Amino acid sequence: MKNIKGCVLAAGFGTRLRPLTEKYPKPLIPFIGSSPLELALFKMKQAKINSIAINAHYLPEKIALFQQSNPFDQKLFLSVEQEILGTGGCYNPLRGWLGDSDLLVYNGDIISDIDFNALIETHNKSGAIATMAVLPEVIAGENGFACNSQGQVISFGNNAPPNTKIKNFACAQILSPKFLDLLPKEGNFCIMQKGYIPALAAGEKIFSFEHRGFWHDLRSPWFFKEAVNDFLQRISDPSFLGLLDIKRIHHQESIIVKPGERIDLPFKITGPALVDKTAELGVGCSVGPNSVIEAHAKIGSNCQIENSLVMQRSTVKPSSHLKNAIVGDGISITNVLKQ
Repeated sequence: MKNIKGCVLAAGFGTRLRPLTEKYPKPLIPFIGSSPLELALFKMKQAKINSIAINAHYLPEKIALFQQSNPFDQKLFLSVEQEILGTGGCYNPLRGWLGDSDLLVYNGDIISDIDFNALIETHNKSGAIATMAVLPEVIAGENGFACNSQGQVISFGNNAPPNTKIKNFACAQILSPKFLDLLPKEGNFCIMQKGYIPALAAGEKIFSFEHRGFWHDLRSPWFFKEAVNDFLQRISDPSFLGLLDIKRIHHQESIIVKPGERIDLPFKITGPALVDKTAELGVGCSVGPNSVIEAHAKIGSNCQIENSLVMQRSTVKPSSHLKNAIVGDGISITNVLKQ
């Protein structure tokens, strides 16, 4: 079995996710008592990956604070980029740390249930210098790549050669030392343009691992809210994504109301919904469906909250009506639209 280390890409600005990213780097945006970065580390822990690099550029001090509080007893190496190095250049500062290990890389703005153990097994069996997790269909507006029926990558672009199908990159990949040695040794560059495309042209084998489960790219407030809604639809499975396990690590408990159910107290919760038990809900409040109230939030009396997310330590004034909204620490998006 090859030695494998992990890497979470966390340097991006998150421009399209503003105003959520005005206070948080995108990988640390609160997500149901956790964050994309914490969920990534949890997934790596499940795959027995305990040595992990995190690159940072935007709000690096907040990534550094998280590094000090990681609850999973992993060795974290923080690589702060003074100038952003791109999806390919980010690996150059990691070369001494990495040694001769393979590297499982996961984007810090993805929420998914990609099976890292199965991805690693596929890579080890393939003999490829890189293995890309893929989605079975191309997302509108993105560039895909062609895979044959065995899963080998044949070409890049949205034109499918005979007997291939176009797939979409799922933002998880395993890179071998041989692949990383093919990359330029300095500068800001794209791993696709300077790595994958030249490697394939040189006859190197690149493989794919298809993922058909839960997968969300937190590219904008609308996509962020869609990820929350998708989680709520699956809330009947308490182990899904590990989010409830992580909440317990943080000594948090939640009221969980499944789809089609309702709880009537001095307030009403209609499922699917999740309300942290430390949240304060005023008399006459109505929460749900498709809503999350996170830890230590304060909801005034007679509020109506539907299809909305109230982040930790946020306050909602009495008699407010939130619909399709995200409310956070100094953040209020009152009508989340598809972008």
